[in-house]
Amino acid sequence: MMLPEQQTQGRSNPADSTPQRSALPLPISEAGSALGMSPEAASGPRIQRGGVYICFTLLAVLCTVLAIFALLLATPSAPGLPLLVALGISIALVAVAWWGLSHLRCYRGTPRRLVAMALWWGASASSVLAVFTAADAASEIPEKLGLPILSTAFGGAWPEEITKALGIWMLLWIGRDWWNRPHHGLLAGVFVGLGMEVYESSLYALFLGVLHPSSDVVGAASAYGMRLLFGIGLHAVFSGLVGYGIGRALWGPRERSRAWRCGQVFGWGFAGFALHFLWNISWPEPAALFAMAAVWVAGVAVLATCFYREEKAFRQVEGGFSEP
Repeated sequence: MMLPEQQTQGRSNPADSTPQRSALPLPISEAGSALGMSPEAASGPRIQRGGVYICFTLLAVLCTVLAIFALLLATPSAPGLPLLVALGISIALVAVAWWGLSHLRCYRGTPRRLVAMALWWGASASSVLAVFTAADAASEIPEKLGLPILSTAFGGAWPEEITKALGIWMLLWIGRDWWNRPHHGLLAGVFVGLGMEVYESSLYALFLGVLHPSSDVVGAASAYGMRLLFGIGLHAVFSGLVGYGIGRALWGPRERSRAWRCGQVFGWGFAGFALHFLWNISWPEPAALFAMAAVWVAGVAVLATCFYREEKAFRQVEGGFSEP
């Protein structure tokens, strides 16, 4: 992982209790200096269009084509109205979540283009790369070990969280003129997870909608509604925690060691993976409902706590700036 030289002045992120790093985003000129850029090159915020950006774009475009084909082939007939219903619900869900997150202090300064790129990666590359790389092979491991209840857990949890983490890291790197604080990993992770969630829910809605006895449209809406009722926001929770670790590793205090940074990536990454793994286990009845509820509550509570700590950090810094 590339670790940029970082600014040493200002107040630290209170989550780390160090006096070396401000909780507020770096001004563009300071961010450029921290990354070893000339003042001319750091004159204004922009997407860093280097090799990472090229890889991000190529992967996202290729996976978008495959993701669209998967949607169109999810039903034996032309999707038509069921697809429009799924897209409508997805757009509404993204709009509500985006509106809510935009009112947080940690969102300040985030350009719409970065949010759109995060949603794009989640809805395309995160899903497609996981399926076409290791999902099937991973799901066969528990079968061979005589543990079929873990098949979906192995096949879904670690391939999906790794592909989401890849996108989060690339977004934090190419968007570092704006996203240059640990809490920006939270934001990137939540938006990537949200993109994956609406795509996956749309796919399930189209695939299961044809099972409705009278209407594919009603079937698609019902299937999507069930996904929202039982586990709304889970992908955003999982990748939000993963992103938090990446954000802390990339943009944590300069004096932190590489071991600490690796610990953040693997520690928070394991938290997101573990929740995803537990959710995907084929729990026997009647324990399934209780297990799923416990995972959802625990995940939301941890993510909300992370956001609360970062929001508290902003209030403390703003309060310090307002003192005479």
